[in-house]
Amino acid sequence: MMCRHLLRLLLCCLIAVLCVLPQRGLAQPELLPDQITQLIEQTLEPDPARRLAAAEKLGYSRDGRAAAPLTKLLDDIDPLVRAQAARSLGKIGNRDGVNALVKLLNDPEPAARMAALEGMQQGATSCNEDTIAAILAVLTDPAPAMRAAAAKTIERAISMMSIPGQPKPWLGKPALTDALRAALGDADAGCRMAVMRAVRALLSQQQARVDHLLPAVRKALGDPDPNVRALAALALCRRKVDVETELLAACLQAPDAGLRRELIGQLGIRPDRAAIEAVLAMLEDPEPAVRQQAAGNLQSNPDPLIVERALIFLTDTKAEKRQLAARILTRKRDQRLA
Repeated sequence: MMCRHLLRLLLCCLIAVLCVLPQRGLAQPELLPDQITQLIEQTLEPDPARRLAAAEKLGYSRDGRAAAPLTKLLDDIDPLVRAQAARSLGKIGNRDGVNALVKLLNDPEPAARMAALEGMQQGATSCNEDTIAAILAVLTDPAPAMRAAAAKTIERAISMMSIPGQPKPWLGKPALTDALRAALGDADAGCRMAVMRAVRALLSQQQARVDHLLPAVRKALGDPDPNVRALAALALCRRKVDVETELLAACLQAPDAGLRRELIGQLGIRPDRAAIEAVLAMLEDPEPAVRQQAAGNLQSNPDPLIVERALIFLTDTKAEKRQLAARILTRKRDQRLA
């Protein structure tokens, strides 16, 4: 009995590893129609390990015929099978299949609930208004990881607005904006960060009437977490709301290097000296990509202060700083000669 349990555990671990491989660039072999039929039949077998393997392979097939049998597996007695069926339905993106994942949001197994959100993230273009309402309800889940995952799913669904033929009747409705506003007060910093990313995505939709969210976003500029403060500043900039240079510069202390790069992009288009000084200081950032971003922004700024500082940096003891300074000066020279 113990050997059988161990074998099943090893098989589940192997399947979990295989689920990650396609994300690392390893292509899955294309399944023939007969193979898909066989896998569909395999979902009905009594062995849960066989059903689990079939659910995983059907997801990578991205074949619409697999949506119905995978949807049935959402009621499987085995939580691992239910979770895999949810992830596979997200990969296929079938509208009915993705919206059927709502039932798993109340599953007794945390792994199945999380898998439902993962599936919804992948199939975000298919989420209807009822599904969005169910995801918003998860923003009050007792588990911080579930709340953060729900916010990430909402962000993904909002971002899909850029895809033609994907109407979002729920966008800008009070049910969405009220839930996000309330979630900005979450006790967990990671959750607030995920919610603020969703709010930023919403504010990026210029056609959405969501300006009533702006006071809550401005309030988040005083959030105790530096990443949340940075996201709030970037969200306001995305909505073309004026944010003081000093506030943007202060947000450069955010631990998230990606946010620091975005802030440099916002500061780099400002003509005032305070913005230039802030970007110049980022040439000392510990993250190479951030330093490169700062140098790139400084290259296109015509302020003579940049040349003055770059000449000083040419004598710096750090080789990389000298290289960045030389890059800036070379670009300035080329601009003059053009």
